[in-house]
Amino acid sequence: MAARIEGSVLSRLKTIFLFYAVFSVAVGVVATVGAPYGSRGVRVGVAVGLAGLTVHWLVGWSRDRFPGRVEPLEWVVLAAPGLVVESPAENAGYFGALLFRSYYGTRRQFWCRLVLVQLVPLVRVVGPRPITPGEFVAVVSFGLLVPPMVRFLRGIGERNGRLIARERTQLAGAERLSVAADRPAVYDVAVATAAELTGAPAPDRVLLLTPPWGGRPAEGKAPPGSGPPAEGKAPPGSGPPAEGIPPDLLVRLTGPLVDHLDAADHARLRDAVGLPPAPGGLLLVPITAAGRHLGAFGVSGEPHPPADATSSLVAWGARVAEALRRVDLHAELTFRAYHDPLTTLANRALLESRLEQALGERRSAGQVALLLLDLDGFKQVNDVHGHPAGDELLRAIAARLRGCVRGTDTVARLGGDEFAILLSGVDDPELVATTADRVVAAIREPIDVEGRTVAVGVSVGVAVAEPGATAGVRELIRAGDQAMYRRKATRAGGWERYEAGLRR
Repeated sequence: MAARIEGSVLSRLKTIFLFYAVFSVAVGVVATVGAPYGSRGVRVGVAVGLAGLTVHWLVGWSRDRFPGRVEPLEWVVLAAPGLVVESPAENAGYFGALLFRSYYGTRRQFWCRLVLVQLVPLVRVVGPRPITPGEFVAVVSFGLLVPPMVRFLRGIGERNGRLIARERTQLAGAERLSVAADRPAVYDVAVATAAELTGAPAPDRVLLLTPPWGGRPAEGKAPPGSGPPAEGKAPPGSGPPAEGIPPDLLVRLTGPLVDHLDAADHARLRDAVGLPPAPGGLLLVPITAAGRHLGAFGVSGEPHPPADATSSLVAWGARVAEALRRVDLHAELTFRAYHDPLTTLANRALLESRLEQALGERRSAGQVALLLLDLDGFKQVNDVHGHPAGDELLRAIAARLRGCVRGTDTVARLGGDEFAILLSGVDDPELVATTADRVVAAIREPIDVEGRTVAVGVSVGVAVAEPGATAGVRELIRAGDQAMYRRKATRAGGWERYEAGLRR
């Protein structure tokens, strides 16, 4: 009971009128037992019926529903005291029941109730003391006016209850958003909470559409480009809109206001973003923050969510937008902390972290090889063509280095014209030499820079930690440095392996 009293306004009103109805019936029971009319058996039977009715009300109130077929019997029981009591005031259970029971039932039951409640004054007409015309009009009027009034209050209470429930849903979702560490986690919370707010009967009716305009239903994969930043890739959210979306739909998709696509436009949009078809139209609710459009919720099918649910979805979109900005900022700062800003390759900190991890796994994952690169002739490019040309050359070399390694390897820029490549889990003894040859050949190829063709060389030092070796990060880097400087001293370029051996 305490939980219900602390609930919505509607549940509190139901509780208040339950107490009033039970009190009214208790008064009716006392009046019936002591009534001067009718046999003792009749009076006791009526009192027992009223007591049973009270139990029925308590059970229905606890379940928040009443079986519709039983209601006619309720009004028969409530009308029965009119056969033995003298005054309509002693038939008080009727008034409490009318107030309480009008908070339950469907529209059909509402109209049936308007008819059933008239049993009470009709029984009074044939009672021991016939009801006066004035009393009859008063009781009939009460029975006709109270149900519509209570139904109106019930509607207000239900709306209030929905608003409170949606606010609680948003607060619970906001708490989950606060601990979401990346975009996929934000998407999961955003879509699940949006489905609750709209009351969508099927979770897949709710979509989250985000740049570059992939779609995420309640179950499925995150939109394209939503994962954490990987080596050599730009931070999240920096990609252009996906191609293939018709311009008219893209304008509506990125609009600042709530919009509705009809079934045909909805089908075109789903086809453009690669989602399976769904019936009906699509309600679009923008997700914006500080004037920046970050995506949109889409609720498909008919009927559309009610206006108050749409308003809640707009407010939820603002919370999601703030969460997306937070995780994007965190991802961007993390990306900058571990990547070179010019080439977007891993920086020294990320390289050493991955090298330490690889060395920790080398006992079961094969050799770990580190290639340290120093460009030959880069200073001349800077001096002759300028620093912008040197920057473009570094970006071109970074792209070539990525093409020389496996997807699991790490390419890093250590600063200036120095690069590094980490090969982990090497099982093929020829892989290190093959990769070094490929790197030297790729960098020696002429490169077009600002309309000019330039060529540079490279000196590469290779250090390999065998399985079981105890060499650490610093020792492996020092070995690679020594091999690289020996090769550079020859002025011939190419690569050289550290041959002194690493500690076992």
